[in-house]
Amino acid sequence: MRVLLIISIIVLLCGVLLSQEQLFLTLSEAENIATETGPNVKVAKLNYKQAQASHIAAWNPFLPKLSTSVSYQHSEIPLYGYPAQNNWTFGLDISLPSINGGRNFISLRQSSLSKSISNLELKDKLAKIRVDVATMFFSMVNSIMKREVSKESLKRTEEYKKFVEKRFELGSASELNVAEINVQHAQKKRNLIIAENSLATARENLARILGFPVDTEFTVDTVLTPPSLEDIADLYEYLERWRENRDYRKSVLARKQSGLGELSSWLNYFPNLNFSAGYNYNTKGLPESFSQIKDNAILSYRVTASWPIISGTSRISSLMSSKTSNEISKINEHLASENAKQQIISKHRSIMEAAANYELAESQIAQANLLLSAIKRKYELGSATSLELKDAEMALEEAQIYRITAMADYYISRIEIQWLIGNL
Repeated sequence: MRVLLIISIIVLLCGVLLSQEQLFLTLSEAENIATETGPNVKVAKLNYKQAQASHIAAWNPFLPKLSTSVSYQHSEIPLYGYPAQNNWTFGLDISLPSINGGRNFISLRQSSLSKSISNLELKDKLAKIRVDVATMFFSMVNSIMKREVSKESLKRTEEYKKFVEKRFELGSASELNVAEINVQHAQKKRNLIIAENSLATARENLARILGFPVDTEFTVDTVLTPPSLEDIADLYEYLERWRENRDYRKSVLARKQSGLGELSSWLNYFPNLNFSAGYNYNTKGLPESFSQIKDNAILSYRVTASWPIISGTSRISSLMSSKTSNEISKINEHLASENAKQQIISKHRSIMEAAANYELAESQIAQANLLLSAIKRKYELGSATSLELKDAEMALEEAQIYRITAMADYYISRIEIQWLIGNL
């Protein structure tokens, strides 16, 4: 499935380049590109592979070791007439897992926890990339909409400019009126340039996280469902899932690791037991058959037990350090739980506020449109000043931008709260 997705992404990009058409991306398409081909994802996956390798290494003490050896020695002393001697030695040694006070089992469990933490970090990295993509995606949507607002505002100002210039030719407008509208027109042109630059910056930021060249020309889907307070889930529904927060889950695993570390420190006071066996054959010449090795080889078994009684301060310091680490991990777990709850509550408030701001902006836009129409009629009749027209125009533009910002904040906060409850 992943291979097909990557192939489809490559085909999509190649098709756009060959056809010279502008690439159009939805949010889900942008997320898929970033989580499959983005450079940050590759680093996160490589980190997880390192954790897998460490987990495999933790099984090493539980597996037997088998080794073989062959040696040949030639010796002679010609001065004293001793004949030359050839000695062949064949050996087969095996060592069984040692009972290292039980610490091997703890190390294996700790390695398993480390692997689980790395897996959570990988998932969290992928989820955070989706959050970053969404943030930059809606930043671009925001910029596109603001550019359109600037274009509309400039278009209206150009109409006012033509009207004032016509009135000036008829003698019903002063030079001051012309100067004022020229300044307003220049401001609107500047605002449009700023909006275009903001859009270009937003596109470059999104291109970077998608792994595109920064000069790639593309646009994004700007069709969004308007926010509604009635559609927002209750805070309790989100708080029910605070334990799925990945930072909290990692803190739980880290606390378990620290607990095992403290237990391992206590096991330093327990005895160690090692098992090994050897099968060796020594001869002056090469054996003529396998049965000759079998009949003359020496089989040996070794069992070694050790129990350190006094070993300086190393075990005491290790125990004190592990106990301290365990206490710190418990505190960190508590802090992570409270932080997860607080972040969910804060993000839910942001969603509510953004939806309320959107509804307020809708009302303000309706009011500003009515006010601008009324002022425009009065201005054409000469009963309203250019300053009143400028204020009405600015009120409409500010309300439109306020609505755009509220919508972007709403969708970004919705994605962020899903990340906080581990749903991405």
